[in-house]
Amino acid sequence: MLETDLVSLLPGSIPPEPRSGMAGTSNGKKTEWLTAAPRACSCEKMSRLARYLVFQFARDSLALYLVAAFLVWITQMLRLFDLVTAKGQGLFTLAGQAFLTTPPLAREIIYICMGIGLARALRSLQQSRELHTIHISRRMSSIWVALFVFALGGALIALFISNWAEPASRRTAARWSAEIAADPSSRTLT
Repeated sequence: MLETDLVSLLPGSIPPEPRSGMAGTSNGKKTEWLTAAPRACSCEKMSRLARYLVFQFARDSLALYLVAAFLVWITQMLRLFDLVTAKGQGLFTLAGQAFLTTPPLAREIIYICMGIGLARALRSLQQSRELHTIHISRRMSSIWVALFVFALGGALIALFISNWAEPASRRTAARWSAEIAADPSSRTLT
C-alpha cells in the first residue's frame, strides 16, 4: 500500500499525519519533515537527485541509441556497397556515404531509444530500491523534473538532427555523389 496518496504529493498540500508506530515526534514536538509540505520543484536550480535521475535515464538511452545507430550505419553500408564499389571507390567513400545517409533514420529511432532507455533506467532504479526511497522521502517532484528535462533534451536532440544534421548530410552526400559521378576515372559495369 502506498504511504501517501497522489493529492498529498501536490505542492502546497499538507502531508498525512504519521500512523501509530511511526517516528515523527521528538520530545513531544512534531519534527519538521512531517509538518512541512512537500517541496515544489525549484525552477532556479535542479536538485542533485533530479540530475542523478536525468543521468541514469540518459545513460541507458544513449547506450541503446549508439547500438541502434551503429546497426543503421552498417545496414546503410551494406545497401550502398554495390553502388560505391561499382564506381571503383574505396572503403573510405563507402563508410562516408553510409554515414551521410544515417541521420534520417537516426532521427526516427531516437524516440524509441529514449522510451526503452527510460523504462530500463526506471526498472534498475526499482530493483535497487532507489524508487522506493525517493517515494518514501517525498521527493517525487525530482522524478517529474528529471522526466521533463530528459524529454526536453530528447526533443532538442531530435530537432537538431532534423533541422541541421539531416539537411547538412543530404547536401554533403549529394555533392559527394556528384563528384563521384563526374570522376572520369570511375569504372562502371556494363
